[in-house]
Amino acid sequence: MTFFSPAFLAATKRAFIVALVVGPILTLINQWGVMTGPAHLDWIKAGLSCLVPFCVSFFSSRMAQRAFKGHMDQAKSDVEDAEARIAVLEKALREADVKRS
Repeated sequence: MTFFSPAFLAATKRAFIVALVVGPILTLINQWGVMTGPAHLDWIKAGLSCLVPFCVSFFSSRMAQRAFKGHMDQAKSDVEDAEARIAVLEKALREADVKRS
């Protein structure tokens, strides 16, 4: 994994946006007692409520990027194999044309 590659930065940015949206919602849900009663804010829970969506989004993005890269590498290999087979067939056709002439 290359740090600061475009794919890494895109995954980080996407995860940060998800954390900014989902984190406060989870914090509100998990810390409802602070809003409605005498409970005190639990900073660890509030921090984890933002960190968890970031981690889930980041790692799922990176896994999807890796899977896509794997599929692209396989497709490139398949194309190279097909091109090699086409070259063999073209050579065989040329040789057959020469023999008929």
